[in-house]
Amino acid sequence: MSDCANVILFVFPQRDTAGDASESALLKCIEVCSGSVRDMRARNPKVAEIPFNSSNKFQLSIHEVEESPSGHLLVMKGAPERILDRFVYQ
Repeated sequence: MSDCANVILFVFPQRDTAGDASESALLKCIEVCSGSVRDMRARNPKVAEIPFNSSNKFQLSIHEVEESPSGHLLVMKGAPERILDRFVYQ
């Protein structure tokens, strides 16, 4: 999810961020749980994006996957009803 956030994370001990509060919270959580967001973004570059807008109520990005150069990772965030509507349950 960290690759999907459009916010800048400043690498200071207090983990200051600039941008939307909920996106900043997502980045801070990823930093604590998974390590450097900057490194993660460098290893998994974004290849496509649908930016957030008020009618879609979601943002989507597609990234190359470091471990699988021929594979891709789709990352989506937004209103829960918009996200859940796109799941296929089996």
